[in-house]
Formats: sequence, structure tokens, C-alpha cells
Amino acid sequence: MKNNFYVSRVVFLLALMLTMSLVAFGQDRKVAGTVSDAKGGGIPGVSVVIKGTTTGTTTDVNGAFSVNVKNANAELVITSVGYVSQSIVVGNRSNIAIKLDEDVSQLSEVVVTGYTSQRKKDITGAVAVVSAKELTALPAASVTQMLQGRASGVTVGNDNSPGGGTMVRVRGFGSTNNNSPLYVIDGVPTQGTLNQINPNDIESMQVLKDASAASIYGARAANGVVIITTKRGGEGEPKISFDMYTGTQRVGKLLDLLNTKELGQYFYESSIGQGRAPGFSPSAQYRFAPDGTQTIADYIYPNVYGALPSNFTYTNDIANPRFNIDAFNITKANKEGTDWQNVIFGPAKISNYQIGATGGSKNGKYAISASYFDQEGIL
Repeated sequence: MKNNFYVSRVVFLLALMLTMSLVAFGQDRKVAGTVSDAKGGGIPGVSVVIKGTTTGTTTDVNGAFSVNVKNANAELVITSVGYVSQSIVVGNRSNIAIKLDEDVSQLSEVVVTGYTSQRKKDITGAVAVVSAKELTALPAASVTQMLQGRASGVTVGNDNSPGGGTMVRVRGFGSTNNNSPLYVIDGVPTQGTLNQINPNDIESMQVLKDASAASIYGARAANGVVIITTKRGGEGEPKISFDMYTGTQRVGKLLDLLNTKELGQYFYESSIGQGRAPGFSPSAQYRFAPDGTQTIADYIYPNVYGALPSNFTYTNDIANPRFNIDAFNITKANKEGTDWQNVIFGPAKISNYQIGATGGSKNGKYAISASYFDQEGIL
């Protein structure tokens, strides 16, 4: 009787384990759901795959899907072009609502080429794309100056004056006439240095560098095309932005000049190199001893070449009608010397203030901005 009890118990346990195995591995659970965007609209063609397997499906035109999962630990991977991917654990749910956010980094790779836009990786021509963040990374007086060093094959030069003009060369110098590229701002062709555009209003900039741009813009594109897209308002709450910077500009590198004593040493060594005994410098400002010791004159006068007129005199009288014609003033020597670079060049202030507001609704959108830019010269 005891042995029969143990046999019955073993048979019961084996039957229970077999039943649990059939439930766990022999049956799938159906999970349905919808995939929508930020506005609530269904997204068609979204890939829904069970992680670690090849089992999956895609959403229909309304963004709906259904897939069979084996257990509650199954994880769904939802992906779609232009949206941020998501991974969701099913759990005990039988219906799942999923919302995907737009992938801004992928949207920024769209390049405007004339009348259409293409993904950057699909373009076969030579195109350089510069974002607004790159353009405004460093202070500059104009949009074209901001383009310097940020697009390969594009040469930018300026006259270094405050707010001065800028030279942009995309395809080099092709003729003796105008070699500037064609600028297209929000679809409108224009000419000039673009100093009238607020750099903070620019959303993106594309440079079409090869000859294929002529198929869109004609002969005007022979020197290249710079396409500028400005910022626009969007639906949502108003957004107000303020940006400013202020600082100073200085000369990057000055020449290493000689002072008065060093110039006298140069004259002395020059005379020795010519094989003659140094006595006086050409301007008679220096007198040299045989051992090279120099004496700097207290007063100097200009060099006079050729025969002097009979009535020639040195004078300090600026009322003399012949002053600076055949009469020269005597000048007190500057024994210490003057660093004229340091006198002429100095730090110059540069300031920029920018304020903007964007927003709108389904019926209308707006983008308003104002900018104040002030730049002084270092000369």
C-alpha cells in the first residue's frame, strides 16, 4: 500500500511538470498596440520586433500592430526612420500604446538643393552643410566671416575693417569679372556680402560647390551657390531667447622691432661687414668708437642728398615760407625709441546683443528677432 502511494505521487508530479512545459513553450500570447507620433497620429510602416529574435511585424496605415509573445519578459523593439527607437517590456499587458519622438539629429541631415531637399547621404555632388550652432560659435561681424574654416573648399577673406566686406570663393577665380557665389536666402537669389543678415536668424547654411548646381540655378551658379535657410516659428507656446557677448579684440602677433640702441648696433655691424671703419651712422644720429661704443646724438636732422642751395639753412621756424621745401627743422633725438606698433594698435571692443521670439498655432506662426552689433577697430 505504501509503495502504491509513492508511485502515484511520482506520476502526479511528472504530469504536472509536463503540463507546465506545454503552457510555457507550447502556447503564445497575442499582444496588440498602436504607434503614434507626438501629435497623436498613427505612424505606418514602423518595425516591431521581439528583441533577440527575428519575429516581428510592421504597423498598418493607422499605426496598429499585433504580435505573438511567449512570456511576460518579452521585449519589443520599435524603430522607424526619423524617430527615436524604443524598447518596451510586454509584462502582463495585452494592449500597448507607444509614442515615438522625432529624431532631430536625423532631420538635420536633410540638405536643401534648389527646389527640393534630399538626405545628405543621398547627394552625389559636393555639398558642405554648416549648422547654426557652428556659425555662431565664434564672434564675427558678418555671416560670410562665420563661414571661414567651417566648409572645406570654401575660401573666405576680409579687409579686417570693423563690419567690412568679405570675399567668398567657392570655385576659385574663374574670370576677371565677378567671382562671388550666388546667395539664395529662403529661395530668393541675392547678391552682396550678406552683412545685412542677422547671423542668429540663420537655421542652416548649405554650400553647393560643384558644377551640377548650374542645372538648378543656371549660369549664375558658375561660382558656386550658398543656400541660407532662416529660422521660422512653430506651433506651441511662445519661446523667448536672449543671447549676448562682449569682449575685446587684439592684434594676434606684432613684429619684433629694434629700439634706438639696437638700431645703432645694426649700423655698426653693417659697417664692419662692409670692411670700413665705422664712424657715423648714415643719419649721423650715432657716433661709434673703435671698440663699438655708440653715442646717440641729442639732436638730429634729415638726410639731404645732392647740392644744397646757397641760401639753405636749418630752422625750427614753421612760419618760414620755405619750411620743408629747402629748409629743414632740427629735431630732438628720441634716445629711448618708440614702439609705433604698440602706439597704433590697441584693444578694440566688440559687443553683440540678440533677442528673439517664436511661436504660433495651427492658423499662423511667427518669428521675430532684433540684434545690435557694435565693433570698433584695432587701428
